[in-house]
Amino acid sequence: YDEAESMPGAGSGNKKKKKRGGGGGGGDADANPPARVRYRELTPPVAQDVRDLIDDLRDMYDAVDVYLRKSHGKWTAGRAALWRDRAVCEGTALTFVHRALRRDTE
Repeated sequence: YDEAESMPGAGSGNKKKKKRGGGGGGGDADANPPARVRYRELTPPVAQDVRDLIDDLRDMYDAVDVYLRKSHGKWTAGRAALWRDRAVCEGTALTFVHRALRRDTE
């Protein structure tokens, strides 16, 4: 639904592999520090891109539903699977991201 876009920093290949230490439990506690999650505030263009992606996903679900109704009208199990998948996607990701974006703009 969208044109191809470049994503700076994606897939840069600069990741280093962690070395695993040998047997013995006398390792240094700082050798493997706990991972930290850092969040950046989204810039307005990025936030708009995320909103557009959410809308695109919802539009794709609608398009698939229309296709299933027209081409496979009696296949209720297929539509049920689609709606179950859509509910999981909405319930686990899209709704929360959309709310967070809306909260950030208020």
